[in-house]
Amino acid sequence: MNIPQTRYIYKREAHPWMMHKVKIKQWHPIRVALLFRLGPKIPAPKLASLLQCHVSTLRRKAIKYGVELFQCHRKFEEWEIKFMRDKRQVMSQREIAEFLGRTEDTIRTTMRSNGIQPGRPFGERHLFCRYGKDEVELARKLSDVGLTSKMIAEKLELNDRTVRSWVSFEKRKHYEGAL
Repeated sequence: MNIPQTRYIYKREAHPWMMHKVKIKQWHPIRVALLFRLGPKIPAPKLASLLQCHVSTLRRKAIKYGVELFQCHRKFEEWEIKFMRDKRQVMSQREIAEFLGRTEDTIRTTMRSNGIQPGRPFGERHLFCRYGKDEVELARKLSDVGLTSKMIAEKLELNDRTVRSWVSFEKRKHYEGAL
């Protein structure tokens, strides 16, 4: 009994210049058994990494064998949405996702659907922040002790103008509001 597809593939592999170019990769029975056993219990990306295949391959095999894959559509609770709203400027979406045990994409879509903007981080978490709150407080304490701004700048290896702006009383109000 000759099946045209297999005979055709066999002929193409028979030529030395086509050797190992055409591959039909069958799944091992153990992998199929794992798909049947773990498919309904584990999310597809985790199962794909466990079986060492791509997620789309896993989904195709699940359709082929009639396995329903696990789908988690857990709703967000009120405290989780409040947490996202409160921490949107302090934590990144990745950090919020790790804290809540969700994916970053889920956090992003939930924030967007609830009208929560990701927010612009302020203080030490701002993109262009060079100096932390601790350095500013240390410079102010050293100034209160009696050191000049030039000496403080040498000790902390900073610019003299930066230290003067932290230490001077007129500028201090501006920096305390930002930090």
